[in-house]
Amino acid sequence: MSTQDYSYETHQPVRIGAGSFATVYAWRGGPLAFKVAAAPGNCAVIHQEFEMLRMLYAQSSTASLFRLPKPYAFYDPGTSTVILNDGHLQSNRTPSPGHRPTIANPLRGITTDGAAYAMDRIHVVPFEVGSVIKERFYPSFATPQAPPPSLCRLYFGEWPESLRVSRFFSAKHFALNPTQYADLCGAFSELESAKDVAKGMGDMLARIHWRAGFDARDVEFGMGGDGIQEITYYMRAFSKDIEDIQQLVKAHFQNDPYFPCARDSDPLFPSFKEGYLNACGGFVEGGRAFIAAALLEQLLRDTRDQLT
Repeated sequence: MSTQDYSYETHQPVRIGAGSFATVYAWRGGPLAFKVAAAPGNCAVIHQEFEMLRMLYAQSSTASLFRLPKPYAFYDPGTSTVILNDGHLQSNRTPSPGHRPTIANPLRGITTDGAAYAMDRIHVVPFEVGSVIKERFYPSFATPQAPPPSLCRLYFGEWPESLRVSRFFSAKHFALNPTQYADLCGAFSELESAKDVAKGMGDMLARIHWRAGFDARDVEFGMGGDGIQEITYYMRAFSKDIEDIQQLVKAHFQNDPYFPCARDSDPLFPSFKEGYLNACGGFVEGGRAFIAAALLEQLLRDTRDQLT
């Protein structure tokens, strides 16, 4: 038998995303993603993000609709050491029959000179679902060659004017509003209802606020795939430590419009509120204070809009 390698699959990490301070890679279609700092000065930021992610992962629940990418290891180029997620901060999840064993050093071969951490990869939405999204919801100015979306952001709040009139859209992170999501549910009965999605958002937000102690600034809620053919709902969070309720409210309204509007008239807000308060645990009074403050802030904003 010939020893020639007939595979066209690359032997190098492939870039699947990039931001201002880091780039995300995947390797040979594997189940992990690797976030690598873009510059040496970003090492502390990457390390802090890794520590926050594993703390949040420890507070997540198998009953939660949204899942966090599990963090596996952090690489510090300054000391050439790997910090493994050794289980002390992991949640008490019961391993499934297909549960992956611990990986000794998942970052080997990814980087030697940049800080990085390994985590579960969020896969693209199944092709069939993505094709329907492209057919029904892509703007008229999108070219026929535009690919189906990779991931979908679930914008269940009130879209600002800049989003409603934008002449730009992203197939990498396509934004779905509640009406579009409901339409998609009509095509795919396997999807969770919009109310259950809103409830899941509330559940995860409360866990970030009251169990992990972060303000959920720049949190992301989205829809992807499991790498085979099923839909998954994912969450990513980049936060600051909590100081007071007003900080939570400020972060809540500064985020992209993922959350239902804090109005009793919003059909999805009761589900969001239910999920939030149910997940507060022993901090339910703080949770009620946040909900009340969010309702008041929304009322003040609505009043200002009516006067202008």
